[in-house]
Amino acid sequence: MRRAGEDPAGESTPLVASSASLPAARDAHLDNCKFFLMCVVVFNHCFQDYFEHVLDPATGREWCGSDASWFFRFARGAYLYLNLLGMPAFAVVSGFCSRGFVRAAREGLDEDSSATLKPADPTSLASRSRQMVETLLVPYVIWQTFYALYNYATWYPAQAWSPIGVTWYLTSLFAWRASAQYVAALRGALPLTFALGLAVGFTDTPATANGLPFLDFQRALVFAPLFYLGALEGTPERVAALRSRRALGWAVTLVSFGACVAAFAREGGAVCFDEAQRWAWNMEGYAGASAAEAAGGAGRRAGFYAAAIATALGFFAVAPWTRGWYTEYGSRTMYAYLLHLLLVRGFVLANEEWLRGIPRWASAATSFLALPTLGSVGLMAPWCKRCFWWCVEPRLGAWMWVRG
Repeated sequence: MRRAGEDPAGESTPLVASSASLPAARDAHLDNCKFFLMCVVVFNHCFQDYFEHVLDPATGREWCGSDASWFFRFARGAYLYLNLLGMPAFAVVSGFCSRGFVRAAREGLDEDSSATLKPADPTSLASRSRQMVETLLVPYVIWQTFYALYNYATWYPAQAWSPIGVTWYLTSLFAWRASAQYVAALRGALPLTFALGLAVGFTDTPATANGLPFLDFQRALVFAPLFYLGALEGTPERVAALRSRRALGWAVTLVSFGACVAAFAREGGAVCFDEAQRWAWNMEGYAGASAAEAAGGAGRRAGFYAAAIATALGFFAVAPWTRGWYTEYGSRTMYAYLLHLLLVRGFVLANEEWLRGIPRWASAATSFLALPTLGSVGLMAPWCKRCFWWCVEPRLGAWMWVRG
């Protein structure tokens, strides 16, 4: 029997993938999680750009400085929580939605202890591989080209292999799914992926001529274990068990949010905001430092894994389990993901050119509420798909692949 939320081939609808042919029966909890996580990601980017391009230049805040206003210290704590929840939980849900790759890879394994390989069904993995190209690599080419032209500083040399903005997740998800068939066949694979996520911090991250990291190498490997956590361990039965733990989920959610806010509650506090957000981003390793500093970096990354997993599980437990007006929006997350930066960066440019004189409360209300709401809920609305399907979900399969 097909599980709710899976397509006829047995693969859950991806978090960032085509929704051109949606299954009739969908998992409401999964779509709700996708909707709210996309809202988290968009709010996160709006907060980030406001701090970097509007608030800090206006107040002259220096590295590791704090804000005089309690409101902005609270906002920075909320922003750290959004970082801790958004992309890590995004990766876990993407793994859960990619369990079809794991099942296809394990179809050729015996149930006995010898685990002898049998001939696998090539059609299953081949069809999934073609879908990955259509839904991830083709949008990557389109949007990487657009953002390279939009951001003239990265236009030449052409940054084909260094993701710009949100495109890093498309290449990462492609690599994670492509490797899932091999990871799924390994014994003790999940601990090995976490060990790799820690070990990669000791390596040099390759970069292109313009200084951008090659395929966002560090971040892709750091978030990979979270993807495999969802793909290998996120069974429907385990997800359903979270429903009986909503009280614990709320406790974890409130504690993690409170801890992030408390970290910056006091003016001139001990926690450096700039270092905290770099810790949550995981874009850089700890190579090049002394042995003691590198070991500390590995410890902080391990702490990130523990905090991110706990926060994600708390979120999954408290996310609505029944259908709401927002459930359908969870099938169109890719539109908000790829398009929201146009609104966010557009506001930054407007602030630099025309809106410098508006009151700080007005710009804060725009960046903290109006803009992220429009960039998340607005861009997951049906009208957005009708207008932008051609660049978000281009239907190229009919002429890309040779017909048998």
